[in-house]
Amino acid sequence: MNYSAERSVVRVSKKRGIIRYELAIDTRLSQVMEYFEIFMSRMIIARKAAVFLGCTLELVINGTKLL
Repeated sequence: MNYSAERSVVRVSKKRGIIRYELAIDTRLSQVMEYFEIFMSRMIIARKAAVFLGCTLELVINGTKLL
C-alpha cells in the first residue's frame, strides 16, 4: 500500500486559509479508495487540526479533489 504513493505534497495558503494535501497514487498497486480507507483516521485528524488552526483541509488524489 505505501509503495503506491508516488508523490506527496502539502501546500499551505495562509492568505486563503487552506492546507492542501496532494497525492499521486499508482493505481496499478492500489486503488484510490483502498488508500483512502486505510488512511481515513489520519485524514480526520488532519481535518480537525486544520480547523483548530482556522484553516480548511483539501485532499487531492491523482488530480481529483476529495475533500
